[in-house]
Amino acid sequence: MSLMDALLLEEYHDPAQVWITQRSDGRAGSATINDPADGGRVTGPAVAGTSVTYDPLIVLVVTQNPHGYSNGDSITLSASNTGKDPLRGPYWATFSITKVSSRAFTFQLAASPEAPPNSMNIATCQRGTDAKKGAVLFWPVAKAVVTNHGMGDYDAILVQGSPTSQFNGSFVVLGADDNKTSQFYYELAALPASSGAVSGGTFSKYTFRFDNVMNGAPSPAFVRLGSAPPGNAFESRGVCSAYVIDPGTNPPTPANWAYYAGFRVKNAQRFQGSGMDATTVKLVFAVDRYNQTSVFGRPSTPPGVSSVDISDMTLDGAIASQPAPPNTKNVTAFAPVAPGGVSLYGENLRLRRVRVINFGTQSFPECFPLYLSGGVEDGTNRLMVANNVIEDCVANKPGENNFHEITVIWAGGAAGTPFQQFIQGNGVASVARRNYANFRFLNGASTYYLWIQSIDAAPNPATGLFNVRVQPDPSFGFFRAVGHNVVLGAIYYTNLGSARRHPYYNGSFAITVVSSVDGSSPTQYDITCQMLDNPSAAQWTAVNALSISQAYLGVDFHGPIAYAGTGAVVEQNAVYDCTNPGYTDTGSSRDITFRGNYFSDVFTGFNQNFNPGETDFREIQNTAAGAPWVSWPVAGEDNYTVQVVTVDSHYMSAGDVVEVRGVLSGGTPSNSFNGVYMVTKNVNATTFLYRLRSVPNAGPDTPPYADAPFYGTFAQTRRAVIEGNLVDLYKTSQYTYPNPQGCIGVVSQTILPVFPGWVVRENSFRHTDGLPTNLSGLGNFANALRMYGLTASIVEANLIDLEDPTPLQFLDQQPGHRTFNNTKMSGQRVYGTDFTTTPHHNLDELITAIEDALSLSF
Repeated sequence: MSLMDALLLEEYHDPAQVWITQRSDGRAGSATINDPADGGRVTGPAVAGTSVTYDPLIVLVVTQNPHGYSNGDSITLSASNTGKDPLRGPYWATFSITKVSSRAFTFQLAASPEAPPNSMNIATCQRGTDAKKGAVLFWPVAKAVVTNHGMGDYDAILVQGSPTSQFNGSFVVLGADDNKTSQFYYELAALPASSGAVSGGTFSKYTFRFDNVMNGAPSPAFVRLGSAPPGNAFESRGVCSAYVIDPGTNPPTPANWAYYAGFRVKNAQRFQGSGMDATTVKLVFAVDRYNQTSVFGRPSTPPGVSSVDISDMTLDGAIASQPAPPNTKNVTAFAPVAPGGVSLYGENLRLRRVRVINFGTQSFPECFPLYLSGGVEDGTNRLMVANNVIEDCVANKPGENNFHEITVIWAGGAAGTPFQQFIQGNGVASVARRNYANFRFLNGASTYYLWIQSIDAAPNPATGLFNVRVQPDPSFGFFRAVGHNVVLGAIYYTNLGSARRHPYYNGSFAITVVSSVDGSSPTQYDITCQMLDNPSAAQWTAVNALSISQAYLGVDFHGPIAYAGTGAVVEQNAVYDCTNPGYTDTGSSRDITFRGNYFSDVFTGFNQNFNPGETDFREIQNTAAGAPWVSWPVAGEDNYTVQVVTVDSHYMSAGDVVEVRGVLSGGTPSNSFNGVYMVTKNVNATTFLYRLRSVPNAGPDTPPYADAPFYGTFAQTRRAVIEGNLVDLYKTSQYTYPNPQGCIGVVSQTILPVFPGWVVRENSFRHTDGLPTNLSGLGNFANALRMYGLTASIVEANLIDLEDPTPLQFLDQQPGHRTFNNTKMSGQRVYGTDFTTTPHHNLDELITAIEDALSLSF
């Protein structure tokens, strides 16, 4: 351990020694060096069951907290995120329920669905006007009646001896009765041929000795993991929010948490394997739809953890082998989970020489395979956001059927929760260093987006099948086959005139057939996909005028990143075949440095994509008429200044950028007061000033409004240094998705300074291996830099070998950009340009500005 680590990991001293290995003698061991604990799986005694029942109309609902419902209550099921991922199936209505336990109930559908609910939706249940409760829906399920079974929610079990083969196998217990004495449910992996009850069968509980030993390890502890190669890996249920039994305290007290399954990391624990190739810990029986399940972790509720070190092992998310509920179309089912390696919140956290494989997301949450972030402040516990480091780690072999984006390595500060952390960027010294990430598929094919050449106007009304045609560039290879999924994006419909996001075609679909198109060159492929619970013909007729000019097939991968604070460093990482290796879109950073990284086959080298999400908007005061809320003019200020009074603390400072919505003037939304503006003053905790672009003709209407106005704050990267990086963009051709870029900042196309000051120097921007680009038929050129919202920058001494004739592009309305000594590989000078003009006009170089200033000084 280095001297620096010894100082930072101060809590880690005089640890208990815990030794774990894969024993072959069946003994549990005592966790000492001479008698290491066994880390294997043990099958418990078989308990005879009375019956197992299956009904395709029965849906099980599990709530994390007690629901308080009774038999016969009318409960309404609804879901969020329906604008992006529409609801699927007959689940979303009001039903009379049967209580199963304090945290589970069932309801009966009128007709059998084709598939479980869309795993991209977050379900809620509600009784009358009661508050909505988070809920997870499970279908198809079997009900086991077993006297004194002793099984609890989320236990993993082995079922044997049932005359119905689909009832046998390994499953996860759900909806166990509160006393564990009479019955429980489990989600099936295949559909029985018929409904009804059968007798017989035995039920055995799995015990995961690895988790038991880890749960028993004290704080502090040094846990040493012995040999466990991939074929004989340690198995763990890991940690996720679903496994937490909330004791009902407010706020919850992590020290009092009990867990259904898995284990949690404690303060001052060090975990060391025998090497990446020698020790593997595999995640098993993951079932949480709404949160990532990680091998090592701890939920984010305060106060987080401190002084944790994990090193020298491989963590296997095993996404392809997690439980996957079936469908009636007999197409491939994908486990609705997001498995990863590490999720920790706190300070002084270290990941070294950790490899993560088979990670991804096939459900709502984004997957962060290796994730360190700041602890959450609750008003009592302090923020813990310092000295989180991920270095010398490896991420490869991603899951082959991801539903949406993945950020592979995150060493962040306090990001996203609560609101003030998102804005203030209070993290300190987060580092992602010398990591390797490769997102290519196992057959060597690229994960790069594919153009969609054509798509059926609607699926076959009888079968739900539809065809998509793609034409990949031959150099990228092709890797979609029966058993895989496709993720379709940027598909719109124009039936209502303007282009609108298609409600059914954007998302993940199972593949049933892949065939090459005869005579096509390069080879085109027709991919037949399955639409489950296909909408009606009338619903399709309303959205059958398709617009696919930007449509693509593929998902987004993000490389190693450290941000949301000050002193963030991303250096000497090697990233291959990645859409966005230097990507940030969450949380402000006071300063960040990207240094000495190598990005090969990437879509955008450095992408700063900041917009306030819908969940980041907060209410403006909307009280009785005459009360201060949105005030103009403001006493002591000029007529361009507006004052806003907020319901909660806004946490903004002068120089922040805010978006205001919902302010009325003369009874209609005001173009003067609504929009994106610069904050000019923090008056107090609930009052700030912002500056208009022009003087309005009339002031805002006085409150109250029927709908309260809102404000949302943009995250910012205030100072960024991007230096000494080699960025090899994907090749561009008429068959590749446009258009790769070396560095980009996008903030709703705003000209406001979300990026106050950047330095981009001594980088190399080119195509992979320096291969020339075939410009024939090419409508979109790759460039080195394209910036919105950048106030001031120095762009110097970069080598640029890309086909765009103006590869350095700025908004000329934003003064303060200085470029000099940027050249092509041939030595030809490259100038900054204003991309709002046609053709782009060159901006003065720094040397020219200095010469002009000197000339004018005489």
